[in-house]
Amino acid sequence: MNQGRRRRAPDRRFLRLRDVTYRSGRATPTLPTWRGPVAAVSGWTLGEPDKG
Repeated sequence: MNQGRRRRAPDRRFLRLRDVTYRSGRATPTLPTWRGPVAAVSGWTLGEPDKG
């Protein structure tokens, strides 16, 4: 029973990801969590980026 509390629907304009690795020039930093607008994502892949 929710005891009168309403859950808000998730905001679909944003992605929430865990264990994210991203490219910034030649660097590939990893973050434990990431939240960003869907419009800011220009591409994605599964797996790990090349280290070289």
